[in-house]
Amino acid sequence: MLHLTGPILVFCVLGMKLPDFGSSQPVTAERTIQLLDAAVNGIASFDIELQIECRYLVVWEKIAATKERAPQSPILEPRALAPGEIPKTQHDLFRQVYQKGKRRIERLDPTDKRIISITVTDGEIARGYVPDKGSALVQPSDSFKLIEGEDYLTFYLRAHNDLDWTSMFRQRNNATLQVGEQLGLDANPQPNTDIPYARWGFRVRLDPAHGLMPTTLERFEVIDGHPFTHRQTRVEEFAKTADGIWVPIRVKTTTFLNRAGPLWAQPAAEITATVNIQKSNWNRNNSDDAFVLPVPAGTHVADLSRNTSYFTGKRDPGTNLKDLAANARNMMPNPTVTIEELHSPLSSWYWGIGAAIFLVLLAFLFLRWRGWGRA
Repeated sequence: MLHLTGPILVFCVLGMKLPDFGSSQPVTAERTIQLLDAAVNGIASFDIELQIECRYLVVWEKIAATKERAPQSPILEPRALAPGEIPKTQHDLFRQVYQKGKRRIERLDPTDKRIISITVTDGEIARGYVPDKGSALVQPSDSFKLIEGEDYLTFYLRAHNDLDWTSMFRQRNNATLQVGEQLGLDANPQPNTDIPYARWGFRVRLDPAHGLMPTTLERFEVIDGHPFTHRQTRVEEFAKTADGIWVPIRVKTTTFLNRAGPLWAQPAAEITATVNIQKSNWNRNNSDDAFVLPVPAGTHVADLSRNTSYFTGKRDPGTNLKDLAANARNMMPNPTVTIEELHSPLSSWYWGIGAAIFLVLLAFLFLRWRGWGRA
C-alpha cells in the first residue's frame, strides 16, 4: 500500500504540466510515481561528454599495520582538513551513451582525451577493453558499476546502480508523499525482505519548474534508530532540449562518512559532474555501432560469464561471445577471478617451460583494474 503524507494537492493549482492522462487528478503517492516515470523517461537516449571533479573532504592517514593486514594494506583513519588545507582533487572524463537499455562508457584521459577504457553493455553482459594493456573483460552487466556521482543515469533515472526509481517505489509498500514547494517521495528501508537494496531507503524531490525532473536524490540507512544519509545528489543546473525535455547538466553528489568517531556523518567527498553541452545530445537515434566493442587479435580476455580466460586468435568484431571464444587461443578455466580483483591493473602472463606449462599455464593477478570504475 502507498501512503500519503501532507495535504492533497491539485496539480493545475501549481501550474504543473501533466501528461495526457488528466491534469485534474489529485496528487497521491501512486500518481506522483506515475509522473516521475513519465518525466524521467522523456529522456529516451543520450550521447554526452561528462567532466568530473572529485574533492576529498577528509584525509585518510595510515596509523598501523597488523599481522592480519599486509604492510601494503595498513589501517587507515580519517581526519578533518586542517585550516587552510586544500582538498585533494581528482578529475575524470567520460563519454556516456545510452539507448533502450544499452550503454557505452568510455573513460578518457582528461588531458589528452586518450581512451583509457571502453565498456559496452546490453543489460545482460558487459564487455570492457583497456587498449593500453591489450586486455578485455566480459562479465554480467550487474557487476559493472561506476562510482556514485559519475553515472549520468543516477542523476535522474536510477535510484542506485541498475535499479530505477519507478521499480524501486513499486517494489516497496511504504512509499510516502511529501508536498511542499517540490513534490517528494520517500521509501524507508525494509531490511527483512528480499527486495533489491532492502537495507537502504531512498528519497527523491521533483521540481515542477523543470518538468517534475528529480532535483535531489538520496540513499540512506537507519543506524541505531537514526537515518544516516550515505549519498545525496543535487541537480544544480538543467538545460532544455529542442524537443522540450529538461535534462540535468550540472550535478553535485556528496558522500558522507559512515565511521564511528567525531567525523561520523560528515561530508567525505564531493563529486561535481558537468555536461559539455557542445559535445552532447539527447533523444537522437544512436547507431547500433555505438554498442559494439571489437577487440584486436591477441587480446587477453578474462571472461567471467563463461569462467574462462584466453587470448583472441583473430580480430573480434564485438558482436558474438561464442564467435570470440571459438577463435580463441589457449582457452582455460579461470575459477579464481573475482570482481574485486578486477578493480586493479591486470598483471602480466607468466609462462612456464616444457612440462611446467601444463601445470602453471597462466598465473594472473589483478593488482589494479583502472578502466572499470572504482565502485
